[in-house]
Amino acid sequence: MFVPILIKLLADSNFKIAFISLKIIEDILKIPKIKLEVIVPQVMEKLNDSKIALRQNVSKLIRL
Repeated sequence: MFVPILIKLLADSNFKIAFISLKIIEDILKIPKIKLEVIVPQVMEKLNDSKIALRQNVSKLIRL
């Protein structure tokens, strides 16, 4: 599966790459077979990001 690749891309310093990765992860989480334990630590790290758009999307993702 490509979730590990998305997790690596989420940690990228490029804002657009991290942002799009977060949006893809959001769509993937709508699939019931995906385990949240794999994604949660990396997503939570993005709460410390300096870009407000990333922090907003992480908080939106957490509320799903």
